[in-house]
Amino acid sequence: MPKVVLFDFSEQPSLGLASLQHSLQEKGISCLIVNLYAKEEFDFKARVESALKAIMKNREAIKEAKYLGMPFFRQDFEIRARMPIAKGLKARFPEKILIGGGVGLISNPRGFFRKGMLDYALIGEAEKTLPQLIIALEERRSAQEIEKIPGIIMKKGSRIFVSKTSGRLSQTELEKMPLLSSLLGKRAIVFTERGCPFKCIFCSCPNVGSVRYMSEDRIIQGLKELAQNKKITLVQFQNDQFLANRQRALSLVRRLSSEGLNKRFKFGMMTSVDLFYRKGVIDAELIQALKKARFGEIALGVEAFNDNILKEIKHGRYTAIQASRLIKELSRNGFHTDLLTIAASIKTKPSEFAQSIYTMAALSARRRASVVSPGMIHATPDMPVFKTAAREGVLYGLNGKKANESTARKNLKNYYALPKDERLRELFIRILKKKRIDGFITSGKDLADLRKFVEENAPEYSEKFKRLEGLMRANALDRKVKDVVLKASVRGLMREKTGAEKSGSKDVEKFYGSLPLGKRKALIRGAVDFVEDYRKVQGRIARIDGRSEKLSQGQGLKRLRMIQKARSKFGISPISGFNAIWRRRLPK
Repeated sequence: MPKVVLFDFSEQPSLGLASLQHSLQEKGISCLIVNLYAKEEFDFKARVESALKAIMKNREAIKEAKYLGMPFFRQDFEIRARMPIAKGLKARFPEKILIGGGVGLISNPRGFFRKGMLDYALIGEAEKTLPQLIIALEERRSAQEIEKIPGIIMKKGSRIFVSKTSGRLSQTELEKMPLLSSLLGKRAIVFTERGCPFKCIFCSCPNVGSVRYMSEDRIIQGLKELAQNKKITLVQFQNDQFLANRQRALSLVRRLSSEGLNKRFKFGMMTSVDLFYRKGVIDAELIQALKKARFGEIALGVEAFNDNILKEIKHGRYTAIQASRLIKELSRNGFHTDLLTIAASIKTKPSEFAQSIYTMAALSARRRASVVSPGMIHATPDMPVFKTAAREGVLYGLNGKKANESTARKNLKNYYALPKDERLRELFIRILKKKRIDGFITSGKDLADLRKFVEENAPEYSEKFKRLEGLMRANALDRKVKDVVLKASVRGLMREKTGAEKSGSKDVEKFYGSLPLGKRKALIRGAVDFVEDYRKVQGRIARIDGRSEKLSQGQGLKRLRMIQKARSKFGISPISGFNAIWRRRLPK
């Protein structure tokens, strides 16, 4: 059978391409994956040049192949780099048959097909349909027969034929698949199910409402085989909704513990807030099972912290209070949570936006969770939100300019559903025009800019934003303290071990890097503990200062004694500002 070359553009090898490779090889079709990843993610010229160099480096392997496969995604920066690479590939190997796939083809099948210079393309899960297409082409079957392949896109005379169905593995087929993994450093990514039971307005999941699962025995067997690789310490379940089926998820999680895999790996997953609740109450049994199995990292689809926004984008499956309570409970139980968030929806008002953004920033500042920058809602023709945004006149491009529906359907560009509220929409347009990004940063100068907007349009949250900025400045000072304490500790240890009286920053860094991992962790813990004690003293002094504008004699004396004790214990004054004088007084 002929050879197929698939092109991967990811730093972490694509699990989807690995699955296609496995399916092709099962049918006796040889397949090679060539990685074209470039570090210059947003330097499009450099990315294209790097990819074309990698293509020419692998030209002998490509020459041996008859079919080339390439994934397409809908992000603007991906489109701008991917199309020139496809063009360059076709120019260098015009005789090869180029087959496309990926979520970009779901959003705009004909546009990606034309611009990508494709001969064929497949929508949906292609583990079954790609081997079918290769075999059909090798056997020179008629165009009428090829048209019947689910998810096929192909030329038909002067027009482009797009199948009304998409490729999809059945429950039985998925159960038979082995657990495949993608490895990068200490992390492995695995898929154990396909599909999502929900219908969020901002999503283009091709298998909404239909979740299919791999065999639990095959998952456990695959993880035991993965455990042979001593480098891997973290396994990330990349399913759309790991907890979609509570009974099944709980069974798998308990099995990870009973089989001893929790002693070998830490685990991570993606899920949604409501799946942690049972009859309106946080599912303590589930949380304890996850904790025992060492699920330390959770990517949580919170989306927003305002009930009206949640009703619009997630059909009100949970409330903002439920989301906040869950995050606090997860934090209390030692989980690290990354919050996946959206800045606002079409009907959002300034006060609702302020409430939601403030809660995200506050959770991050108080170290209860990490917040992925709140993004604007992507709107592609396959999404339910696209038509609504076009009808309401709030469909905008990355350049901040308004777009009409017919133009947006044809172009391979990113479009967004912005808020109808004029004040909010102006803020979003300003972000798009100024930064050419589609999200908000909830720290530093960006938070200060948001506070100005809040002061003018949602004044009831103004004071909260001011206090939040103060907390973030305190956190920044804490980080400086921790870094200096850590360096001082390392320098002291270096002096003790080597006898070196003087040492530069590079010498200290080199010595620190040579230390065993356990010792490095102990030094970091010591620095963190130091900061925690230091912060408590800061807080006590701040509370005294905040009780009245003029301190009584007793309060003043108590405050002075606390500062003196702090200087004696830490070598730093909690009110000095963290300057060079106090840095020199740090304990060695």
